[in-house]
Amino acid sequence: MDIAIVRRSFVKALTPMLGVIDHKGSVPIMAHLLFEPEPGAVVVQGTDLEVGLKVRIECAVDESRPAGAFAGFTLPAQKLLQILKEVVDESVTFKTAGEDQMEIRAGRSRFKVMGLDPRSFPAMPGKEPGTHLATLKLRAGVLSEILESTVFAVNEARYNLSGVYIESPEAGRVRCVATDGHRLALIDREAPGFELTRGQIVPRKAIVAMRSLLDESPDAAVELNISENCVTLALGQWSFSTRLIEGEFPDYRGVLPKDFKYEVEFSRDALIAAIKRVSIMSNERYHGVKLVKDDQLLTVSSTSPDSGEAEDSLDISSVSGTIEAGFNAQYLLQGLAILPKETNATLRLTDETGPGLITSAVDPDFRYVVMPMRL
Repeated sequence: MDIAIVRRSFVKALTPMLGVIDHKGSVPIMAHLLFEPEPGAVVVQGTDLEVGLKVRIECAVDESRPAGAFAGFTLPAQKLLQILKEVVDESVTFKTAGEDQMEIRAGRSRFKVMGLDPRSFPAMPGKEPGTHLATLKLRAGVLSEILESTVFAVNEARYNLSGVYIESPEAGRVRCVATDGHRLALIDREAPGFELTRGQIVPRKAIVAMRSLLDESPDAAVELNISENCVTLALGQWSFSTRLIEGEFPDYRGVLPKDFKYEVEFSRDALIAAIKRVSIMSNERYHGVKLVKDDQLLTVSSTSPDSGEAEDSLDISSVSGTIEAGFNAQYLLQGLAILPKETNATLRLTDETGPGLITSAVDPDFRYVVMPMRL
């Protein structure tokens, strides 16, 4: 069996697989990719049992095998991509060289790579019959934005917080929420026809893998099918699936502050810059910075017995009196980074020890809650 490929397009198609397979697992087959030739193309699969990715790549296939023989083969993913990235020729051929062995040729370069029995390759995660809950149809760029706006707040150390919670607060809208217990990110978007009354938790690894695909084709239409045990995504030549986290997501609505005593409006870019400068001198373990608002000035400061201290300030608009509160600098920066550049944002506080809410009038459907810290 011979397969002729274009090296650059093959590398582009296979690279997302590295985010799916299990490189360090105890089962060797999990670090391999399964190749299944078909007329005019080869279908490639990678999985770690929890997440699976499949892509159909057009290429020239010349199949010659005994009747009834299994046509597929496996190759170690990282080794294969290293070879394809290092060879120079764009024309690369794969040829069966023996049992579970493939010969790869590119110009004067020749490699013989050992695979494993393709019949031992595990099936990708898939939904069970009768478990379908909802279908979400969006542009790939919109779905990627939703996931990016929340996944950074995931807590992988706690099982029921180790993914992004997806639901619909009302028919025709999709909501994603993530929290690590110290901060919470929430975003809503219009999603015609979508209704999911029982939310599901999508693992962080799956979110990262999905975004690598979505960002390649931001204007393409994408379909996300949600079932009780699995989420599948169809995007062009790609098919992605992941098992869901079987846990109870906390009641995040009770965390969202509603009554505010203090409110500060500021330049998003100016506060990010001030925090970055001041946090250079913050405690390396806690990364604490203090925000002090007095009149129309917001002062950002940090101090560390080992490093020293720093202070910066920026002009603000405010509705109510003096504020003094400490926060983790990294938590503030990550939440502010989601807001649009060159816009104003608002920080609201119930009191000096209660949670703070960061929003922007430009995108009121994104809300970021962050707990203060004692400094």
